[in-house]
This record gives sequence, structure tokens and C-alpha cells, in this order.
Amino acid sequence: MKIGILIDSSSIYDASKLKDTNIDLLPLHIVMPDNSEILDSESAVTKNNILKRIDDGENIKTSQASPGELEQKYSEMLKEYDHIIHIPITKNLSSMLQTALLVSNDEKFADKVTVYENTDLAAQGISLIALELSKAIQNNEIKTPTEAIKFIDKNKSKVYVSIIPGDLKRLLSGGRALGILTSVLNILKTKLLMVWGKEPKKEAFGRTYSSLTERVIKNLKDKYNDSEFELFVLKTPLTNEKTFSIVKKTLDEAEVKFSDDVVPNIYTVHAGIDTIAFIAIKK
Repeated sequence: MKIGILIDSSSIYDASKLKDTNIDLLPLHIVMPDNSEILDSESAVTKNNILKRIDDGENIKTSQASPGELEQKYSEMLKEYDHIIHIPITKNLSSMLQTALLVSNDEKFADKVTVYENTDLAAQGISLIALELSKAIQNNEIKTPTEAIKFIDKNKSKVYVSIIPGDLKRLLSGGRALGILTSVLNILKTKLLMVWGKEPKKEAFGRTYSSLTERVIKNLKDKYNDSEFELFVLKTPLTNEKTFSIVKKTLDEAEVKFSDDVVPNIYTVHAGIDTIAFIAIKK
């Protein structure tokens, strides 16, 4: 059985990383102030100057892919694959999971599409697991959809995802944070570290990115103990370089190795251009 994997644009910024894999990408939507929509693709985001408009405070939002778009994507992939494993954006951020379950239940996709009911993996946490699953499939270690789902369930606990939103007011307006506390923090110019899981957890408050990065380091040590892990530190294309330098310096001083990456556009829309995120996976 030839198995393909489908993830969406909330899972990765640089789609070229999926080249030569069995992973395909579904663009989500970015909603403009006039309620028109564009695809969350590099070309469309650049053409419409989305990140600058977010920085300027425009009321830009996000939306899931339509049932018709998803149906078309499934049909295209099934020309190449016998079965699709779809890992959508986490349930606590979007209705994409419900739409995927609905579309996959159509009789034309019976026994051909399995939707992973994602309740906790977010951002590059999804693509990291998808890439590991892809390798396991290509190495013939995973041969059936059931084995693929078990693989995700077994390995998702290896992933750590946390975020320091750059704009708490924007996060609040999108309904992604608890109102009154977030409003107070925004007024006091206090930063917030959120750890992602089935429920986003407010992990720590701090006046500086350095203090919150130190908390991330503690979290990583607590989670992985003496095990090796790979850490990715994410910024947006417009994140203040001084801010990012402070984060990197804090990690360097703690002798924590990391690679740079970029926050997916969907998260930048909701959390602002100065957002920093930390994604780790146990080796």
C-alpha cells in the first residue's frame, strides 16, 4: 500500500522542506479586512504584503480550507497514493479537523483517507512528526493506516511547542487567549509564555524575552532529562532582530543548541510579527 501524508500551511513555513517526501501541503486561508480571502502561500502572502499589513494593525484573520478544496486535494493525492493520512491543524485552533472528518466520510473516500484527530500538535510540531512518519513509511516500517495512526500517537509526546506572542491584543481579538488576564498583561507590557497542548497553558509571565527563554530551557530539561533533542527557534520575517538576538544569546549562554526557523503565517496573523516560538523533538 502506497501511503501519502497531508498537512496544512499552519504546520510549516518553508514548503521546500517537503520536497522528495510523500507529504503534500494544503493551504489554509488568510481573510482580508474586506472579507476577501487569499491562500496562505508564500507567493500570495508576499504579493498582498500581508506581514506588513499585520504590523500596521489591519484586521486580518484566518480561515480553514473549504470542503471543496479539501475534496479536490484528496482526489489529486489519490491519483498517486492508495491511502492518505491527513494531520490537520489542532482542534483548539481551527474547525479544519471537523471539516476533514466530514469530507473523508464521503463514500468516494471510503477506506482511502484517514484523518488523525489532532488535539494537541501545533505549528512545526505537526511537520516534524509528519517527516518522521514519512521516513518510517519509506523505510517500510509503517505499512498500514492503522500503524501510521499508532506511530503518531506514540511519537507526539516527543514534541514540545511553546510560543511568546508578540501582540497580546491581536491574540485576544482572535479569541486565542483568556480575555481579562491578557488585557492586563498587554497594558503592563508583560510578555507571556504559552505551552501548547490539548489546552494552551499560560506557563510564565515576564518583562523580558530573556527571562521567558530561561523558562523554556528549564521546560526542555524537565521534559527530556538527559535525552538528546532537536530545538528550532522560530521568528517571523519581521521580528525585531534585537529581540531575536536576545533569545539566541540566552540559549547560547545555556549551551543549548538550536536551529532557526520561521513562524507559519497563520500564527503570525493571530499573535503578531514579534512572535517567537520554540519547537523541540526528542531525537
